[in-house]
Amino acid sequence: MVPIPTKRYRVVIAAVIFVAILSSCGEPAEVDIPITRIPPATPTPTQPIPTEQPPPPPKTLVVCLAQEPTSLYLYASSSPEADSILQAIYDGPIDLRSYQYEPVILSKLPSFNDGDARMETLLVSEGQIYLNPETQLPDVLSPGKPFIPSGCTSPDCISEFQEGEVEMDRLVVDFELLPDIQWSDGEPLTAIDSVFSFNIDADDDTPSTKYLVHRTSSYEALDELHIRWSGIPGFLDSEFESDFWSPLPSHLLGDFSALELLSTEETMHFPIGWGPYLIDRWDSGKEIVLRKSETYFRSSEGFPQFDLLRIRFLDSDYVSALEQVLTGECDVLEESLISPSLWAKAIELAEDQRMNLSSIAGVVMQRIDFNVGSEGATTIFADVRMRMALATCLQREDVVENVFLGQSVVPDSYLPPAHPLHQTDSDFELPTIAEALELLEEVGWVDDDDDPQTSRVSSAVPGIPNGSLLEVNLFTTFDYFSEISSPVFEENAARCGFSIKTEFIEASELFEPWPNGPIFGGRFDLVSWAWPTFTSPPCEMFAGFEVPNVDNVFGVNATGFSDPDYDRACLKILIGSSSGDTYNEAIGTTESIFRDQMPSIPLYILPRLLAFGSEVCGPQPDPTTFNMLWNIEEYGSGESCEK
Repeated sequence: MVPIPTKRYRVVIAAVIFVAILSSCGEPAEVDIPITRIPPATPTPTQPIPTEQPPPPPKTLVVCLAQEPTSLYLYASSSPEADSILQAIYDGPIDLRSYQYEPVILSKLPSFNDGDARMETLLVSEGQIYLNPETQLPDVLSPGKPFIPSGCTSPDCISEFQEGEVEMDRLVVDFELLPDIQWSDGEPLTAIDSVFSFNIDADDDTPSTKYLVHRTSSYEALDELHIRWSGIPGFLDSEFESDFWSPLPSHLLGDFSALELLSTEETMHFPIGWGPYLIDRWDSGKEIVLRKSETYFRSSEGFPQFDLLRIRFLDSDYVSALEQVLTGECDVLEESLISPSLWAKAIELAEDQRMNLSSIAGVVMQRIDFNVGSEGATTIFADVRMRMALATCLQREDVVENVFLGQSVVPDSYLPPAHPLHQTDSDFELPTIAEALELLEEVGWVDDDDDPQTSRVSSAVPGIPNGSLLEVNLFTTFDYFSEISSPVFEENAARCGFSIKTEFIEASELFEPWPNGPIFGGRFDLVSWAWPTFTSPPCEMFAGFEVPNVDNVFGVNATGFSDPDYDRACLKILIGSSSGDTYNEAIGTTESIFRDQMPSIPLYILPRLLAFGSEVCGPQPDPTTFNMLWNIEEYGSGESCEK
């Protein structure tokens, strides 16, 4: 088929040209010959000089990105640069702010209290798809498989399927679009557009994760504004508020296959949305120019405040990014442009009020996970006293202050401190350095030469030959923070008699699944890596049922840690209601056991920094937003900043 041509608009600025013709005539000399006197011609009236001023130039915001994105397609491989531009094309449909969801183009978020989220009981037969509560994966119901009977909200009532039919619950959620939302070409945005997006996401040719697709029983449009999502039996999604597919314009893309959408101009370079801006021009290698959308549903509020949005790509010139903010060549820097090596300079410029700098601890937590050992394996860190001792010896606060320049925080749990479900235990304290050294002695790691800088040696340590040095390996990735902080942590550990040898390896190798991966395959002592936390507590990271093995190749608990009480509490979080005292108590239990057993050392939260010009207002950094430009429609400058 012939692709539908994309309309491209250009801003035309008219110039007023003034033309003045001046004429001067001298008095004629007298002559002797008679002349016929002709009455003087009526003078031509002089054209008045226009007093109307030319229109002011369009108000323009310049956002600088590190690289030019290859595609802006919603289901293409994502990049920070593409995500930044998509914030201007789309708005929502649901924002994630401060670990909580907020509706944007929906009338509200569904809830059990209002009835637009509810549990339905249905009969499930052998051979049907359901969620296996042990693996937390979609499965086919068959004899011997565990399942969650109807009304069950605890691991205590998980049953084993025998034959016939069983009653199970499934989650059903209804979403309602705001009325009168329009695509930037003026066509109405309807429920069909969201269902179309779901079908594209579900297609095998679309390179998406399929996590929610595989846990969806049906996704249907009830009318122009209402969509219903139904989960597979047993999948009690604690984040059901977000089970809504971001719409795609079915009226423009409906004739394309999922495979064609990956490479068509309408999706890669000129996608249309319902947001504050639409793409006007894409000069490859230079910039993308977007203009204000006349159909934006918040136009009546005065948004967006800029007429044009210029997206510039700095490429190799990113080292001068801060200077370009000072000169006005960039009004806003995408956060990846503020590399850690520029932090000190950025903070200095902000303190001198030459530019604005907003910083917030994000959702990505760097951890050191122990190989606790699984299936009876003996490791150095199988004993909790060893884990506590090393956690004490690593001076994490010093790293936050000196490496992160105070822009980060030290967590005390697997949940970030800013998470609304995080529960602080005021009674918990790590051992002191002196107590940590005593713990090492208790286990059998002794200082045989009274030199605190040399490695301790084993003496009657279970499973370890006597005289073995306390030497451990630590695997991590090639990234700035790991490369800077690892020597500091090595020095900290050496003061307690640990000899840590850090080995940097590629992320693809580090995260390779069981059994070949060095981490998920259990062939390590320590691993330092970063994991995000958004809304749901990721308790499964340390659950025994997530230890990788032949039956759970993609298990995420590389530590091998397993505690029955922790697992029971974690299952309550995963299969129970996400509200009420039971849910909160289960979270508190997992955090308490995590602190007491220390299968992992939370090191720091990676900070997020946004730099923008001193005349720009509106940026609101948030820990959980996928992109720091999430509210770009509210950016302003000059007088608008005073409102």
